[in-house]
Amino acid sequence: LLQGRIVLLDGWAPGSSFAAAGDYAMLASRFAPCELTDLESMKKGCIPIVPKVQGMDQKVFDPLSNSPYINGYKGLHEYYMSEADALKAATQENQEAFTKAKETIVKTLKKDYKSKLGEEIPADLLDKQLKGNEKYTKALQKLRDSVISDDMASCMERALKERNSEVAKNMLKNHIDLSTQFASNNWMSPSGKSTGQLYRELHFNQSYGKNLDKKDVFKLDLSKISNTRSSENSF
Repeated sequence: LLQGRIVLLDGWAPGSSFAAAGDYAMLASRFAPCELTDLESMKKGCIPIVPKVQGMDQKVFDPLSNSPYINGYKGLHEYYMSEADALKAATQENQEAFTKAKETIVKTLKKDYKSKLGEEIPADLLDKQLKGNEKYTKALQKLRDSVISDDMASCMERALKERNSEVAKNMLKNHIDLSTQFASNNWMSPSGKSTGQLYRELHFNQSYGKNLDKKDVFKLDLSKISNTRSSENSF
């Protein structure tokens, strides 16, 4: 369906340029504590498709959430899910592949321990050695990636089905109205408060600080900063 219409990037890219030309931005990150790429995409009217991970989970609102700020599609899982959750969400094929790999690793660890000490390895030690085993770590990573991949594919299917629908129009409107300013980015905060409001509450309105009036405004005096660079500071 999308043959010849997908660009796959491995590494950094001019996100703004690609977002300006694209309809969707698939951001399959394992780790995204803050994330700006999804916001860059929205600024260009490009719909982000993301996993349920950290910063992207916080500010990408899926149509299924019934949020008034719907602006993208979001999967159901994050990368750092437990083994049990990953197995529950994975396809049967991926479940079987992981289980087989894990059983082989566990068997090897048990055999090695018994051959050296002549006794069965304690359960807690086995669990510790398993989690530190590189083969197990890679197998779990592959399992988790498969879940995220399936999530992203499901989101893409929904996005294509709802293309040019009222849902897509509402997303575009929210992209146009998107505000990331210090005093008006409350829409993407779990508390419903803007960065400015949270900053004042934390740093000034506590018992050890000064209570600021709502009309107080922070300003930087840049009048003494020269527009020219002195010869001493020149490169």
